[in-house]
Amino acid sequence: MFHDQQLELVRRQTELVARSRELRASFAQDAAVLERPFAVADRIGDGWRWLMANPHWLLIGLAAPVLLRPRKIAGLAAKAFAYWRVWRRAQRIAGLLGLLSSPGNRWRAR
Repeated sequence: MFHDQQLELVRRQTELVARSRELRASFAQDAAVLERPFAVADRIGDGWRWLMANPHWLLIGLAAPVLLRPRKIAGLAAKAFAYWRVWRRAQRIAGLLGLLSSPGNRWRAR
């Protein structure tokens, strides 16, 4: 009887090891899809760490367009400021009209 229990345990262990092997193979196959996105994320992280170790290149990159084409940069800045002012004015008008209030507030008695 003890011998039968041992044989049953050995058989069960063999089945579990085989099932574990199948699951690992299946997981490896499913995880292969993520290999490329993780590689891209690793490269981005490497680039970020390099940039933090060499911040002078960021400053050079930001200063170069200003130094090389100041009129163009000034024009872009003026356009950005004008768009920002239009956006703020549209928000103010929409707020006065009640268009940006939440639906719950729209139906409440004032």
